[in-house]
Amino acid sequence: MSKVAQFKQLQAELKAMEVEVEQLQNDPKVQRSQECLGMLKELMAEYDMSLEDLVALVKPGAVVVMGDKAVAGPRTRAPRRTKHYKNPHTGEQVSTRGGNHSTLREWREQWGAEAIEGWWTYED
Repeated sequence: MSKVAQFKQLQAELKAMEVEVEQLQNDPKVQRSQECLGMLKELMAEYDMSLEDLVALVKPGAVVVMGDKAVAGPRTRAPRRTKHYKNPHTGEQVSTRGGNHSTLREWREQWGAEAIEGWWTYED
């Protein structure tokens, strides 16, 4: 496509978007929402509150996603899955969610950490 044709196409798209913006500006729902947003910002400034504070006040524990980062609300993490270890030398089995299990520590001392990591599965 030539530069002139591309320029004309973009001008036409811009004109169509300007018409759409004008229609939205005249829409009573949009005007009411803009008014509400303005009043909300004034209240937030008056009470020295941020968006995170407001969300935490209205819905505790909620997470607000703004751009690439999540803000407000507590950080939660999925619970660890249970690992099942089976010692091939003794046939003994251990189930744990963490790596600080007394039997696992003994096995690590006796057979080494690399060997122990090969003994587990997530079977539930």
